[in-house]
Amino acid sequence: SDQASDQAELIMQFCTTPRSIKEIMEHFGYSNRTYFRKTFLNKLIAENKIVLTIPENPNNPKQKYVVNKNN
Repeated sequence: SDQASDQAELIMQFCTTPRSIKEIMEHFGYSNRTYFRKTFLNKLIAENKIVLTIPENPNNPKQKYVVNKNN
């Protein structure tokens, strides 16, 4: 939906600085991590628009997400 792509765009803008999933969710007012991950984050990662700061360990507690500047 357009609303989801608008939201994805805002998430990418917010992630020009590396952010934790908690920071992103709090900024946009989401509380359900599973929903947020499934609806936005996984898609952005799959499309290579957002990259992980610790790609070799996706579940690292210090994991952050940042916009892919090479895209």
